[in-house]
Amino acid sequence: MIEQVMLKRVIYITWLSVALCFCWPVSANSSRNQIIVFKFLQIFTIISSCLGSLPMFHSIYLHQDDIIIVAKSISIVVVFIQLIVQTTICAIKHDTLQHIIEEMITYIKEAKQYEKEIIQKYVAKCYILYGSAIIISYLTTTIFILGPIFLPVSLPFYTEFPLSLNNTAVYIIIYFHQCFFAYQCSATVCLSIFGALLLWFVVVKFECLIVKIQNISNKDMMVICIKKQLQIRRYAKEIANCLRHIIFYTIIATSFNMILAGIILIMDSKKSSEKKVEKRIEKKVRKEPKDASKNIMREVRIRKLCLNICVGESGDRLTRAAKVLEQLTGQQPVFSKARYTVRSFGIRRNEKIAVHCTVRGAKAEEILERGLKVREYELRKENFSGTGNFGFGIQEHIDLGIKYDPSIGIYGLDFYVVLGRPGFNVAHRRRKTGKVGFQHRLTKEDAMKWFQQKYDGIIIAGKK
Repeated sequence: MIEQVMLKRVIYITWLSVALCFCWPVSANSSRNQIIVFKFLQIFTIISSCLGSLPMFHSIYLHQDDIIIVAKSISIVVVFIQLIVQTTICAIKHDTLQHIIEEMITYIKEAKQYEKEIIQKYVAKCYILYGSAIIISYLTTTIFILGPIFLPVSLPFYTEFPLSLNNTAVYIIIYFHQCFFAYQCSATVCLSIFGALLLWFVVVKFECLIVKIQNISNKDMMVICIKKQLQIRRYAKEIANCLRHIIFYTIIATSFNMILAGIILIMDSKKSSEKKVEKRIEKKVRKEPKDASKNIMREVRIRKLCLNICVGESGDRLTRAAKVLEQLTGQQPVFSKARYTVRSFGIRRNEKIAVHCTVRGAKAEEILERGLKVREYELRKENFSGTGNFGFGIQEHIDLGIKYDPSIGIYGLDFYVVLGRPGFNVAHRRRKTGKVGFQHRLTKEDAMKWFQQKYDGIIIAGKK
């Protein structure tokens, strides 16, 4: 009795692990309404997976130049397709799977004592491995969907939507849809355990047949065993016909995603090595010999360059603006949120409306040179602040040498340059913060003089 309860529990746990992907067929005794509901849930799963893959394609389209984002999006699309394919196969093979499972349950109920002992031997041999796989699969998914709570991400999957996520209802719907899909992915992984259960059951039937053959005492028993052997072979072929397509696509999808994961790791290491090279170049530039007659502590230098694009709304336009800054700087830009609600402009508080990026070192000098070249090295007095900083704007980002992309459009750009002298960091360090001396501070005249000497710039009086 204990063994039978144990076997029923194994089947129940396996059914529970794959229930969300709706691949386990309903019982042969189910009513017509239950069958209709089950078919509807399978169709709903396929449609839901198709709709869930659309934002991934949108993300691939917007980030064609970023191989890491493209690889991540493609790997998720592959999982969506895997869920669609496996659900479709199980829907087509529903009657066959129903017959296979019903025969397995009937065999277990009518099993003799020696057959129960053989079944129990295989259960004891495999339940730790497959039980751990089910637990790890669902535990990993649970940790994954809780990512937005602990990490600076809004959704479990990195996706780009053509609509604003500031609406709470829209955000909740999308979040729970992604959570449900993540658990469906776990159920899809456990579908392999369901296939393993069927294959192990075939092995059990063959081993029970071997015991019967060893106890043959007459011709009638021989005939019965031969018929039983042919029946088990047909049963095994039915299982193979149902599982071969699922296993084939699982191998392809898993191998493809492993290759993409390798590409992402290689690209990450390549980017980190490029950053190290840039840092070495910056150090060499700083170590270049300078004129000893000058006071190096009075030398004016660029502390940072801030680039800003204000779109005034969230959505695709803001995403494309971020792509412009990423192409220009090679860095990941940061989104800015509105501090107040402005109904006349359709802006809500905390809505992402702008994107900015801060550049330092040789890269800042290069981008500033390109921006001043667009302005023909002409600035007005009003462009300079009393603290020795200055800023200006350009109307079209393509003037900076970026190739025009019809899918992105044209954006204006704000430049703001923060100048400084050696020793300014005492005002910004974390511990024992100090003050910059009055004579060491930068003035408007110092910034204008530096601009004229550094770039042979022209300063025009009056407002624009």
